[in-house]
Amino acid sequence: MTLKIKCPSCHLMGLICEDDSVAVNDNKDMVKWIPPAGFRKVQLGWNNAKVNLLCVSCGVAAELAD
Repeated sequence: MTLKIKCPSCHLMGLICEDDSVAVNDNKDMVKWIPPAGFRKVQLGWNNAKVNLLCVSCGVAAELAD
């Protein structure tokens, strides 16, 4: 499964490619996971399974692209 993300401010695009079995089971280790080029991950609270992807150049949260 491939997800397209984009920065709504500067329109930077990125791709997140995952194995379908991991996406269904939601067992991805977010500490070891590397975000797409141009984006950085920001952990939300104490739960390391939930992260936001922020654009490196402008700091705006990424959105799913069409």
